[in-house]
Amino acid sequence: MRPVRPGVALGAPLLLLAAACGSQQAGTFHPTGAVASASAQPSAKPSGPVPFPGKVKFEFDALPSDPTQAALVSTDRAFLLAYYDAIYTRGKNKDYRSYIADQGVLTSVRDKISTLVSASHGFAGVDKHFDTTVTSPRDFPGDMYVNYCNDEAGLQFTSIKTGRLLGNGSTPGEKYYYESDLFAPGKHRTWELIGTLTTPYPTGKARECKP
Repeated sequence: MRPVRPGVALGAPLLLLAAACGSQQAGTFHPTGAVASASAQPSAKPSGPVPFPGKVKFEFDALPSDPTQAALVSTDRAFLLAYYDAIYTRGKNKDYRSYIADQGVLTSVRDKISTLVSASHGFAGVDKHFDTTVTSPRDFPGDMYVNYCNDEAGLQFTSIKTGRLLGNGSTPGEKYYYESDLFAPGKHRTWELIGTLTTPYPTGKARECKP
């Protein structure tokens, strides 16, 4: 999920570092309304309309067979839909906030949503998520990563006001990347987002994210 705007490279960063993730590099988010599509339905109820009435389609792979991991991945995807719905509703839906436990992450996400709403930017096309895994960070027992590949080659920028397609001139490293969303056990929700790490193609595991 990378934040972008026409005329700026897809890699323009939105800092999403939690206090516990000081050694990680910046993570980034991607905006707009979406249609959720998955080979297995999330066990957590998504925050936002499914399907989205917008022009973006999400393609997710199957949930993990382990129930705990499946619940965590469902939470990650529900947050994604809530984030996109905040963009689609022009900031009216604020459900995304309930998924975030770190103030720095919350501020970054809120600011990016505000920027995109003000600019009337959106997307059209397909956002593919695949090779999803769940891992535990060695340095933070109890926390969990949701890891997946993102293929955004099928996305284009749009104008919310006119509906006009604005193209996608991104480099391969900005279209294909590996993302790890870090969650911690929370009091009010099973898992709460505390940080995000993205690795661009062809670095590290991101080499596996380009078809």
